[in-house]
Amino acid sequence: NFHIKPYFGTSFLRVNTQRIKDLNFRRDLNCSFDREKITKHILQGGQISSSRLIPVDKNINVPIIKKDYTQEEVTLTYISNDRTHILAQALQRDLNKNLNLNVHLIAVERKTYYEKISNLDYELAISSWIADFDDPIDFLNVFKYKDSSTNNTGWENEEYISLLEESEKILDKTKREKVLKKAEDILLTEAPIVPIYHLTQNFLKKENLEDVFIYPSGFIDFKYAYFE
Repeated sequence: NFHIKPYFGTSFLRVNTQRIKDLNFRRDLNCSFDREKITKHILQGGQISSSRLIPVDKNINVPIIKKDYTQEEVTLTYISNDRTHILAQALQRDLNKNLNLNVHLIAVERKTYYEKISNLDYELAISSWIADFDDPIDFLNVFKYKDSSTNNTGWENEEYISLLEESEKILDKTKREKVLKKAEDILLTEAPIVPIYHLTQNFLKKENLEDVFIYPSGFIDFKYAYFE
């Protein structure tokens, strides 16, 4: 009765680029933790480990690097709950092991978390984005302008903005996908975010329940549902 379905969502580290200005350090963060270990042994919900923002249907991992940031320390902010706490601890261990980085965990209530994020009162934060519809633009627009309510990283890039605006004028699907892929590459290279995994929906459903439509956006439609 247990089912796992795709979800239009990605979990990532949000990086305050106003405080963490070292681009090399932000890029090193991307290669400092074991995504597959997190999804398989910690979360265990069929999540797809990934180093991309836009959801894909296969695991995408990166080689783990070893660097020495002994003299550095960062804070990792997250919403206080059991699930996110074990994720934060796993990240803390890996960053310490692979980067020799001292990571201080800051668990806060949901309201406080969003206040800190919106005020750029953090360094690293465990975040996620769930899109309203199945299109890369609904992920990429989140980080289009640094002053938007969804960005909260202090990052902005003129070429990135230009590519997103260009994509709005392209009717050819393949050409549009290439432009959006280029924009995503800029975002990941500049590293105001560090993707961790793509979300999944986990649920129980009786075998004799038919025609329930579960959309990747999380919406569940019982309009035509019936028991066989």
